[in-house]
Amino acid sequence: MRVPCEDAAPEPNSGANALEPSGELMCVCPTAFPSAEFPHVRSGLNLRGVLDRVHADYHAQEGRRASLGAREVSACPSSRRLVGAQPNVVTSPASSVVETGGDFAMKIGAYYFPTDYGIDIAELARALEQRGFESLFVCEHTHIPVSRRTPFPGGGELPKRYKHTHDPFVALAFAAAATKNLKLGTGICLVPQRDPIVTAKSAASLDQLSGGRFIFAMGGGWNVDEMENHGAKYETRFKLLRERVLAMKELWTKEEAEFHGEFVNFDKAWLYPKPKQKPHPPLLLGGESDHTLKRVVEFCDGWFPRPRGDFEPKGAVERLRRAAAAARRDPKTLSITVFAAPADAAKLAPYREAGIDRVLLEIPDRSRDEILGVLDRNAALIKA
Repeated sequence: MRVPCEDAAPEPNSGANALEPSGELMCVCPTAFPSAEFPHVRSGLNLRGVLDRVHADYHAQEGRRASLGAREVSACPSSRRLVGAQPNVVTSPASSVVETGGDFAMKIGAYYFPTDYGIDIAELARALEQRGFESLFVCEHTHIPVSRRTPFPGGGELPKRYKHTHDPFVALAFAAAATKNLKLGTGICLVPQRDPIVTAKSAASLDQLSGGRFIFAMGGGWNVDEMENHGAKYETRFKLLRERVLAMKELWTKEEAEFHGEFVNFDKAWLYPKPKQKPHPPLLLGGESDHTLKRVVEFCDGWFPRPRGDFEPKGAVERLRRAAAAARRDPKTLSITVFAAPADAAKLAPYREAGIDRVLLEIPDRSRDEILGVLDRNAALIKA
């Protein structure tokens, strides 16, 4: 594949586009398939009752569905059709809920900085799955230069956890081995700091070994000296990200892949395994700028914004719809996962009403027992 360079100029400031938190929000991370999930419908219930409830939800959500458009259900090989069910109704072992094309319940997941001094990642994953959370996303920093030349976007000293994170793919592999249904995401993966061939293999291996549960959320990064240690430049980091994502798509989807761009260049090569999800795991891009939205509709499957500034759920859905229309892409093929959403039922209600696909709640940098207490409290939001 030969690809032209991205023409868009780099954003003038990192805060709106680097997908790094401000204030007390820490580093992020999210696809999700644009499918409809009903957390109140659990495996083992009477099938007739399941379908009746789905039918009721269909009519209850008809107005919202009309404004958003029908959402396609992912054709995951692990999904199985219900005998006698209506068209587009499937059960997914990855969520233990009924999914229906055109209707969906907002998914609630969590994000965490997987540190070497924090709760064991396998125990955390099991605890999330047992409480009904849909997903776990983990952040990434390869290292932190001692120079600290780049100020922390949140102000003040850089929090301890930024220097102590496990590799996200290794951490998620342990989480995958400890769970059966939990979706597993990077949140975010700093693609400009990663070799695309190695990362393509890591992502495909994780997706295969987890049974197709991987979600690939990514961003450009904010720490200038950190990315420079990897040979990346702040001014061109998103051009680099774009080429690396396009190159990984080639490696995931072609038997003999090649790529020739400004930043990524390799001749025909074999790369296995291929991802379990076809054509590849869902790709989400973080940031809040108009540049971000253009990139989302060009080469990703979803948007991964933070609710900062004047963020408003309905407005976010409309922004993505307009960006998709401008690029002549069907907005039904794109999802929205909001990172660091408020852990409050009343505040989450507008997210559901707007049709946000997934929200991620913070898991704080605290002791094991404190974290489990937070999960217990936030689990009530899943049933809200």
